[in-house]
Amino acid sequence: MQKQGFTLVEIIIVLVLLAVLAMIAVPKYLNLIETAEIQAAKGTLAEVQSRLNMTFYDWLLTGTKVKQNTTENNPNFRKGTAVTTLLPSSCLQAHGGSVANYQYGLADEGTSSCSATGTGTIGGWKVNMQSGEFIHFCEGNKRSYKIQKLTSPTGKVIDFTTNASSGDTIGAQQYADEFILYTPECPAYMSPN
Repeated sequence: MQKQGFTLVEIIIVLVLLAVLAMIAVPKYLNLIETAEIQAAKGTLAEVQSRLNMTFYDWLLTGTKVKQNTTENNPNFRKGTAVTTLLPSSCLQAHGGSVANYQYGLADEGTSSCSATGTGTIGGWKVNMQSGEFIHFCEGNKRSYKIQKLTSPTGKVIDFTTNASSGDTIGAQQYADEFILYTPECPAYMSPN
């Protein structure tokens, strides 16, 4: 009895079916990875927001500023984060609070070059503020500050100013409104005139 293999037509049909399945499954898989990265970035932003709140409330309760700049006599809490990345408090000690408008120590310790363009990270993520964005407490009415991009521990960049995705960059402009830091409300007596 002679064995028979698959015909050419049968093999082509199977290959076409596999190609169709791949066309459906691969984009969904890639989208799933991107969604996971966005969710992880949201977790990092939540940690930054928590540290920001704790910094403010600690100062409010104790009356001690995180870092006093010698030229600042205004009673308003005006400390600002770097326009590039958030830095750890060790940088404040190293530079006397003078680096890029004397940042809060929001980033993890020992992870920054302590320069104005340092690389402080929060949970392994590097957080970049939008250009020109400084976080201030009790100064004017502005309370929201946008994130430009976050870089994951693996080097994946999530850019909230673009929708384009290429290489190791995820364009995430559609999520920009979800990646905003807020400063707590200041007491009325601290509000500027």
